[in-house]
Amino acid sequence: MELEKPIGHIVCEDVPTLKNMLPFVTKDDLRPAMQNIYFNSRLSATDSHKLFFKGHKSNLTEQILLDPTCCDLMDASDYEVWKNGQIIFLTDGLEVISFRRCEESFPEIDSVLPNSEDFEKELLVDRKLLISELKQAKIFTNSITHAVSIHVDRNWIKIQCEDL
Repeated sequence: MELEKPIGHIVCEDVPTLKNMLPFVTKDDLRPAMQNIYFNSRLSATDSHKLFFKGHKSNLTEQILLDPTCCDLMDASDYEVWKNGQIIFLTDGLEVISFRRCEESFPEIDSVLPNSEDFEKELLVDRKLLISELKQAKIFTNSITHAVSIHVDRNWIKIQCEDL
């Protein structure tokens, strides 16, 4: 079998991140693209309720949906990524991991992500006071969800909840 072409490398520094993303991958059979980790300009995984995204140091010329089983099999090595039709191959020189390419499209997450400058803020709080206030708010929450929202402004934090 002759491989089509290399499509890049996954560096060993990204392997632990890939393994940390596994709990964010959906188990829903109706969403096959979201059963994978999306590898483009950043790494993304979601189950529609929670989202994990992070930049990476790897170099891929194509976007791929990485099968989570492959992440379990990867060790802390650099991997060369090849494709042959519908099959993607990862090799560290000693072992080859292969999986079928998912042709589904991953959801467009850029529209729900805030701008990068929104992440450049620092919040310093008294941890014990915040925990105490959250415990007080929990008394008034829905007994099933215990949902509490926290709104942060320049000089204050607003903790809000309601029992529906």
